Amino acid sequence: MLVAPALLATCADAAITIELRVDAEVRREVVVHVSARNVGDEPSEGVRPDVTLLDATAHGDPPASLRPGFVEAWDLTLPRPAGLGTFPLVVVLQYADAFGRRMSVPAVHQIRTAATPPSDVRVAIEPAPVVTTGTAVVRIENHETTPIAGRLATIASGDLAVEPPERAIELGASGSLAVPLRIENRSALPGSTTALWAYATLDRGSYVETVVANGTIPIGDPSPPPAVSPRVALALALAGAAGLAAWSVRRWLAPARVASRADRRRAR
Repeated sequence: MLVAPALLATCADAAITIELRVDAEVRREVVVHVSARNVGDEPSEGVRPDVTLLDATAHGDPPASLRPGFVEAWDLTLPRPAGLGTFPLVVVLQYADAFGRRMSVPAVHQIRTAATPPSDVRVAIEPAPVVTTGTAVVRIENHETTPIAGRLATIASGDLAVEPPERAIELGASGSLAVPLRIENRSALPGSTTALWAYATLDRGSYVETVVANGTIPIGDPSPPPAVSPRVALALALAGAAGLAAWSVRRWLAPARVASRADRRRAR
């Protein structure tokens, strides 16, 4: 079972916090159970999951209203992958806040159709705060003695746009790769936290392997610091000038001390 929390702060005192749970069972088809619990203090509207496995997508209907403390659940069915190994099941929970602003939170779950050898490939996300634009890094490490190749994909909350969303990857034995991402904030509110997922799908010859990582991106405040009014700036400048003038006058009026002959002898 996969548990993916998502947080969207809508104002200083209220927030939508959804706990997304994904469970899947591989039979002749893939049966996916998705549940969403609102653990925040603001209701969410039009809640519905979209679930994608390879080229197939299923939608949870009907959209639900999710009040704080309540849970909504959906059961969806997708075709079983023809290949062997592990495959990415991408879940995107669509919802809106009380003002009708549409949002989404993603999660990536691994579907296993056959037993696979142990893997020593690691994927990690190194996020950074985003205001209007920002960056993140996906780091892939191959601790195995053979090269690997495949594709890296990323998916973020609907408030963000990530470039590139997908690219080919190749790593040598005991190699590592850092993939920079450019992140654009389309509509995430300052003070909120959004989700970012990355998954590498590796071609292992007779089977497929999927390695998943996730992180959270804090959204900063784009507002500039409060400006100092012209009157305040002028008052500060005058106060500084007056202080400098007073110090100069004191230096000018201070009597100079002339060393006597006895003082000079003592100094020697």
